[in-house]
Order: sequence, then structure tokens, then C-alpha cells
Amino acid sequence: MRRQFPAEALPDGNLAVPHHYYLGAIILLIAVMVVWDNYPEREPVWAGAAVLFGLYGFLSAWPRYPPLGAGIVLASTAVAVTAPFRPAWWRRYPYRWQLVAVLGALIMLDDAVSHSLGVWTPLDAVWKSDIRPALGLG
Repeated sequence: MRRQFPAEALPDGNLAVPHHYYLGAIILLIAVMVVWDNYPEREPVWAGAAVLFGLYGFLSAWPRYPPLGAGIVLASTAVAVTAPFRPAWWRRYPYRWQLVAVLGALIMLDDAVSHSLGVWTPLDAVWKSDIRPALGLG
């Protein structure tokens, strides 16, 4: 049996609902903004660009061209996850901000993988089993 890509033509049927992709993007962008001017010519451009391009894919491309949008989201998120591990980009920045950046990127990855590949992810599972019922959303 062949799986469809992406698994969802529109993530959760609506881009306006809270997606933890947005939360992860905000966390990662905060880390990027905090360290941006620490060292001249060592700005975390790749991480920041990956987040912005991923948001473009999620919000703009996915609704009209689901395979393209999902591909952009997965590729951008992969860059965002790996960017803080590149010594040339993040070597001198405080370790805690590297961890914050990775945390944000992993949150983004969870939502990207869930919606595009249709596989179980931990944060989506917690949302569906605990958070949604606690908020009375079904």
C-alpha cells in the first residue's frame, strides 16, 4: 500500500488553529534574535532563514500545493534542527541558547513530521490525549 504525501492536504484542516509548529518557530526565532549580534559575521543566518522559509512553506505553499509545501517544511525544519550543531555557525554562542534553538526546532519537527508523513509523534499524541480534552475541545 502506497502512502500519500503529504498525509494531510491541510494540516489539521485549518492553518489558523494552534499548531506547535508555530510555537517551535517562535522559540527558535527568539534564540536567534538573542544571539544575533553577539559576534560580528557569525550570525545564525541559516537557523533564522530555515524558520522563515519553513513558515512560508507551512502557511503559504502547503494550502495550494500540499506536496511542495510539505517538502519545504520538512527540508527547512531539517536545516533548523541541524544548524545549532554546526560549529562554524554557533560555536561561540552560549550553550543554553543553542539548546533553546534545538528545542524549538524539535517542536517544529514534531508537527512537520506528523502532518506531512502521518506518523505518530509525541507532542501530537499528548495534545490529542491530554491537552485537547482538558481544554474541552473534544
